[in-house]
Parts: sequence; C-alpha cells; structure tokens
Amino acid sequence: EVLEQRKFEAILFTFKQVSKYFQDVFEKLCPTGRGTLSIKTDNQTDDDDDNDQARRLENATGVSCSVSFTGKNNEMREMNQLSGGQKSLVAMALIFAIQKCDPAPFYLFDEIDQALDAMHR
Repeated sequence: EVLEQRKFEAILFTFKQVSKYFQDVFEKLCPTGRGTLSIKTDNQTDDDDDNDQARRLENATGVSCSVSFTGKNNEMREMNQLSGGQKSLVAMALIFAIQKCDPAPFYLFDEIDQALDAMHR
C-alpha cells in the first residue's frame, strides 16, 4: 500500500513538472497561445486535490493535450482538431518540456519544420 502510494506520488510529481514546463515552452513557441496537459480517466472529474489525483491515477487512460493558438481566453482545442503544423508545434513543446525534466545529451531533429505553417517557421 505504501509503495503504491509513493509510486502514484512520483508519477503525479513528474506529470505536474512536465505540465508546467509544457505551458511555459508552448507560450515561448506561440506567444499568443496557451497549452495545458491533463490526465484522462474513464470518469472525468474536476477535483484537484493531490490525494484524489493520486487515486485517479489508478484509472488513468492517458494524457490529454489542449491548446489555443489564437489567444489566452479563446477556446481550447484537442489534438485531433489541429492542423499538421499545429500538431508539430505541440509535439515540439511536449518534447522540450520532457527534456527540461530529464535532459538528454543531445537531440537530433530531421526536417522538424516540414509540417509547420509558414507563420510558425
């Protein structure tokens, strides 16, 4: 029981770090935009209590990414609603956010800007 609780706390701590860095990196890549990560579960609730979130991790089905490119107060869009270039930008923000948590010696991106919209190159 204690080991399970520590495991969930470690996962939640790492997720919160990546989520915070994702918001920061996304805002740097797209200054007029906003991006968030959230843990998806079968039964969605809006509770933010750490203990409740640790329990919800048992039923987690994945991570959801919502972004807005047009303004901080505009409607957030899921990944399936984005263009190819927007998806590339979100993917870069997620990679850079993970990199801030656990840096690798180097990254090699081949033609990373291929699908980007002209305004984001």
